[in-house]
Parts: sequence; structure tokens; C-alpha cells
Amino acid sequence: GEEQDVAEVVDRFEDGSPETICDDLLTEEYKVTYRGFGGPDHCAERVEDAGPSGELDITDITITGDAATVLADQPGQVVQPHIRITLLRQDGEWRIDAIGAG
Repeated sequence: GEEQDVAEVVDRFEDGSPETICDDLLTEEYKVTYRGFGGPDHCAERVEDAGPSGELDITDITITGDAATVLADQPGQVVQPHIRITLLRQDGEWRIDAIGAG
């Protein structure tokens, strides 16, 4: 179902190459608005430097229409042990639109 689709995107984000993450998993808006990515042209190199570090254990998925919120734990992370990932469904595909502290 939809929750499985959302979880799959998060799993691909966790394991994906910077190119996969930038091309397939993030919204265009996020690549532009999130200054850490330096815009679409610099996304891959930024993800390589600051992308997902280690595993993500999903603790909750909430879907409302074309938006989803995933709460996840990052085992072993002291600075940000819990994160919140917001996804939007665009053209039938779930894409990550924000990542922040959970």
C-alpha cells in the first residue's frame, strides 16, 4: 500500500547513491530551497558530503492526501537521533520534500 511505497523511498534514500537521491528521491523544490544542496546542479556532491549517515529505523508513517510524514530513529546518532522526513506525491511518485529534527 501507500505506507509501503513511502517506506521504500526512505529505504532508497538510506542506501542510495547521491545521484539516485538527487534524481529520483527529492522534489525539485527541495533541491532549490534547501540551501545545503546548493541547487539542483550541486545536489549530488552535497548529498555525498552530508547525506544520510547510517541506518534509519522508521517508527511512524502518517499519510494525508498527497503528503506523508515519516518519523525515524538514527541509531548511534547523538546530534540528531530522531528525524522527520516529509514526502510529497508528485506525478504518482513519492519524493522527499524536507528533512529535519524529529
